[in-house]
Amino acid sequence: MTESGGPDPKIASRASAMLEDPISALRELRVVRSERLVRSIPAPQVIFVNAPEDVFWPGSVTFYVTRSESDVLGRLAAAVEALDDAEMRGIRRELAAAYNAIDVVTPREAVQLLAGAPALVDLVYGNKVLCENLAVPNDREFAMAMFPHVGGNLDAARFSIIERSASDEPAPYNYLLIVTPPRLSDLEAQLVGRIPAAESEILIAEDVVGILPAIITTILLTLAATTLNTPFIGGPGEPQGPDSLTLHSDVAARLGEKLSVQEMVNLRRRLFENL
Repeated sequence: MTESGGPDPKIASRASAMLEDPISALRELRVVRSERLVRSIPAPQVIFVNAPEDVFWPGSVTFYVTRSESDVLGRLAAAVEALDDAEMRGIRRELAAAYNAIDVVTPREAVQLLAGAPALVDLVYGNKVLCENLAVPNDREFAMAMFPHVGGNLDAARFSIIERSASDEPAPYNYLLIVTPPRLSDLEAQLVGRIPAAESEILIAEDVVGILPAIITTILLTLAATTLNTPFIGGPGEPQGPDSLTLHSDVAARLGEKLSVQEMVNLRRRLFENL
């Protein structure tokens, strides 16, 4: 509601965009993807860090994409590696301001933005696709996605990026992955530690709303930042207590090791979906 009591124009705009049939837009997006040259590269920079919880949610993998001429990811990586909390918070505020300035577009308009972008980006861990169709259209500053994980034998070398480029040249993007450790009970840590690196896909969730819905949500939010709710962009605020995520011993005994770890991932996925 506005101060005058009328509907908020931005909310009304988003509601109107949601009413447009997204299925036809998805068909157009598939055509755009099929017309691109595909190139797979290792993720160039993956940083594992115990960062402040008001900057990066514990147990998260945050994936950033910016244009190659931007210095923001270089500054963020330097701040993270130096454990400079104040600089990390300042850069997150920059990103939040850029996100909050984005206007909502319809699905078809968003596909047009995608079609004009120099590349579409998918993030993969091992044999698991974590997200699809991130891009930085000409009038945008960055894109971002975030995923829950449960720690263990995550291997930086298993993250890779698939670029779907509109030319023979590599995508003109910079990439950065920030991985923060989760909070685990002793039982959870034991279960996670038994998952070998070769099977570590089980330790990380796909995009929190699923691959296909993520495409729809990303379209509706114009690929500006993230498939999560806007407030998280500036930091998660007060995290929920660890009891809300703890896997109880009776559940672990009933499910067995691998299904217990999968349930741990699902618990965190549900938390991320409600941020």
